[in-house]
Amino acid sequence: MFHCDSHSNSASNLLNLSFSRGGLFPALLSLFLVMMSGALLASENPRDTVVYLGTNGRLVPEEGALFKKEVVTTKMNKKEEISWKKVNGRWEKTATLKIRVLKGDTWELRQGAGRKEGVLLRQYLPAGEGKWQFLEQVGGKLIRKGFTLSRFPLLLDGEVTDYYPNGKTRSVAQYRRNELEGNFNWLENGSKYIDSVFYSVDEEPMLTGGNLFLHQYMKNALEKSGLDLTVLTGNMVLGFVVMETGDLAGVRVIEGFNPRLNEVAVAALQNLSFQWNPAHLDGRPVRYLQLFPINFIYKEANFQSLDFDGWMIHYNKY
Repeated sequence: MFHCDSHSNSASNLLNLSFSRGGLFPALLSLFLVMMSGALLASENPRDTVVYLGTNGRLVPEEGALFKKEVVTTKMNKKEEISWKKVNGRWEKTATLKIRVLKGDTWELRQGAGRKEGVLLRQYLPAGEGKWQFLEQVGGKLIRKGFTLSRFPLLLDGEVTDYYPNGKTRSVAQYRRNELEGNFNWLENGSKYIDSVFYSVDEEPMLTGGNLFLHQYMKNALEKSGLDLTVLTGNMVLGFVVMETGDLAGVRVIEGFNPRLNEVAVAALQNLSFQWNPAHLDGRPVRYLQLFPINFIYKEANFQSLDFDGWMIHYNKY
């Protein structure tokens, strides 16, 4: 039996410490940006900070927010960064980061209990013009570096680079006041992927025929593959980019557990001939990374929804 729900989107150079040097105008501009950011920070008590976010990480007033991040100082000068998403007009908690200082400007971040990815270490370096440069490591490996207007929560501003576990560059992106402006992307083997991909939009792409058609199409492809689906147990996530033209490109396995199943699923999406209505951001069509999760549990393949809040909280998965 196949159960279908609507699906949503998700999912990153050697270490070069580069600091901006500017005169009076950059300093005044930086002060203005920080003041503007501060206008969107609501102080619920002297120890709490709340940042309200809209589409594509945009800083917005509370009434127009889709997401919010709350930073709370707890005992022993520890912090918690709590992420929320508005669902049917109500705030629902999506993640909690537990934060403690290790030494100087190096902090340890943990999400929940028993996370397989372990802990994330983040170091801050003054970068001038009201910014910080941050460097993040997992297991001693650099996974991300970039610039931010705020330490907690991060408000990305400038270049941000993400890395694969093997050290190769995943993405080099440009942000302005936490909004993604563009990016260059690579696969884990170092080959080039599609650039200028967005992860949060005003209107998500829609397949001609609707999502139920896509679910039925994949169901038929899997059943005709010759694979014994009754013995498969695990989760797979397919990723692809819906181009601004409505074409589908860059099909790949984000998470898989069976090589033959991976091949069948990728081939099925690559052979999908129907056109998509592209995603729109700020009134224009854009490239959009679409995720398609399938869970194989006890003789059932469940097409379910994965809730990714966009690349702006990429670190939350560590």
